[in-house]
Amino acid sequence: MDMQDILKKNKILIVIFILVSIIHVIYASLSQRAAYLDGALYITSLLENFSYNNYTIFNDPNHTRGVISFINQIPMAVGYFFMFIKNKYILSVLFSLPCFLFPLLGLWWNYLLTKRTGRYDIFVLSFFTYATTVLLFQISAIVELSTSSMLCFVLMNYLAGDIDYNKKDIALISILVIMLFGSYENILFIGPILFFASLYYAVQTDNQFKQKVKFWIGQGGLYAAVYVLLFILTHHETQGESIRFFKEFYDFLGLSLQLNTLISIIAIVLLVIFAKRQELLSNKMLLGIGALFSYVLFFMSKNLQTYLQPMWEYHTRTIPCWLVPLLLLAVLLIDILKKKPSKVLLTNTLSIILFCGIAQTMWQINNTFWWNKNIDYMKKELKEYNGRLYIPEEHEEIASFFNKNLRRYIWHFSFASTSIVFSNDYEVKTLLSHYDKEDEVGNKKCRDWLFVENESTFYLPTARLSRKNKFWDVTKATEALDKYNKAHNIKTFKDLEKEQKKN
Repeated sequence: MDMQDILKKNKILIVIFILVSIIHVIYASLSQRAAYLDGALYITSLLENFSYNNYTIFNDPNHTRGVISFINQIPMAVGYFFMFIKNKYILSVLFSLPCFLFPLLGLWWNYLLTKRTGRYDIFVLSFFTYATTVLLFQISAIVELSTSSMLCFVLMNYLAGDIDYNKKDIALISILVIMLFGSYENILFIGPILFFASLYYAVQTDNQFKQKVKFWIGQGGLYAAVYVLLFILTHHETQGESIRFFKEFYDFLGLSLQLNTLISIIAIVLLVIFAKRQELLSNKMLLGIGALFSYVLFFMSKNLQTYLQPMWEYHTRTIPCWLVPLLLLAVLLIDILKKKPSKVLLTNTLSIILFCGIAQTMWQINNTFWWNKNIDYMKKELKEYNGRLYIPEEHEEIASFFNKNLRRYIWHFSFASTSIVFSNDYEVKTLLSHYDKEDEVGNKKCRDWLFVENESTFYLPTARLSRKNKFWDVTKATEALDKYNKAHNIKTFKDLEKEQKKN
C-alpha cells in the first residue's frame, strides 16, 4: 500500500493539524497547564527533592506507573541537574512539556515505523486513538496512560510488520517492553493481546531472528500484565484505586455529551457513515465535514458553562483502557482473516480523523486560554490577601472564571501547592487552604493534612515540604496556617493517628 499517496490526499489537513499541534504544545507548556489537578502537588514535591539534590525524581517510586512518570519528568530533571536551571517557572514549563508532547512523539514514531512496515492501518488506528481519546484528557496525574497508549501501537507495528530488525530496533523495542511495566491498568488487557499476536506473527516468517524478536515483544507484554496484576492484588490502595477506575467509566457515560467528547462522538459517527464508501470523499464533502466541526467548536465555545469541564475530563481516561486493547485485537483478527482495508477506506478514514484531531486540538488551546484566566483570578485573590493564610468559603472558591462555586482546574487538596507553584516571588506570603473537610485523601480529611510539623517542615496532602528551600520561603504563610489550626482546634492526621494508637 502506497502510504505517501494516501497522505498526499490529505496534505492540507495534515499541515493544519501539525500547525495547531505545535501551537497547542507550546501554549499549554508555557502556561504550566500540567499543574492542574494533581500536577501542582507533583511539581512542589519534585522541586523539594531538587532543592536537596535528591535524584528520586518520579512521583510514585513504589508504583508501577513510576516507570513512565520517570521518563516524563526527565526534561525537568535535566533542566535542573545538567542545565542548572533554578527558575521555578521554567522548571514547571519543563514539567508540562512532556504531558502534551510525548503522546505526539509516539504518534510520529509510529508514522516513521509505518514507512518501513507498510502497516498504514496501524498508524491510522494510533492516530484515531490520539485524536478521539488522548486529546480528551491531558492531565499530568494520568500522563502514563496517554503516553503508553500511543507506544503500544508502535509495538504492534513492530509485531505485525515484516521488516529486518536492526540493533537500533532491538534497543527501542527493549525500552518499550520495559515501559509496558509502567503502563498500569490498560496493560492488563494489552499484554495478553500482544502475547497472542506474537505467536501468530512469529509463525508467518521462517526467519528465526525475527521470530525471537516477536516472541520477546509478546513475552514482555504478558509478563508486564502479570506483574501489574500481582501489584494490584498485593497492594490494598491500588485495589480500591482500580475499582474506582472502572467505576468511572460508568460515571462518565452520563457526561459524554457535555464534554469535548462530543467532538469525538461526531467523528466516530462520520466514520461509520463513510466506512463503506468505495470512492474518495469529494471536495464538497470535505468542506461540509470541516464546516460541521467548525460549527461544533463554535457551539461549544458559546456554551462554556456546559462544555468546559476539565475536572470531568478526568473520567475520560477510562476510554483508552477499553479502546486500545480492542483496536489492537482488531488488527490481529483482520490479519488472521486476511481482510486488508482498502486504500480508499483508509484515505477517507484519515480525512475524518484529521478533522477530529484539529478540532480537539483547537479545543485544548481554548482550554488553555481559560486555564490562564483561572490562574490569573487565583493570583489576584492571593495578592489581595497578601501576608496571611487565605481560606476561602465555599461560595468564594478559587476555581472558575465565571462561577466561583464550580471547581474546574484545582483539586481541594492541591490549593496550597497551586499557590506555591504560581507565586511569582521567592517568598510565598499567602497560602491557599482548602475548606472542604469532607474530601478525603488516604482515608484522612484533606483539611487535616495541611499543618506545620516543626520549624523547618510542613505538610500538604500527600506531601511533606520544607518551609524554606531553594525555590520558596513559606514561613509567613505557614505561621498563619499554624495559628489558624490552633485557634480552631484542627487536629492533624498525625494527631488522629496518635489517638487511635492510644485507643
